[in-house]
Amino acid sequence: MFTFTAQVAIAVGSSLGGTIVDHFGLKANFWMSALIVILSAFYLVTHRKAE
Repeated sequence: MFTFTAQVAIAVGSSLGGTIVDHFGLKANFWMSALIVILSAFYLVTHRKAE
């Protein structure tokens, strides 16, 4: 199941990244990636368990 999930994530990421590059250019792809990293970090900080 993990292999399937990883392969689907790679395929979706490649498709979305390619679409962004085709429509908005390479620079926009890096900005979108930075936004995803920031949102992921925010999610992890707000949903972590208290020790």
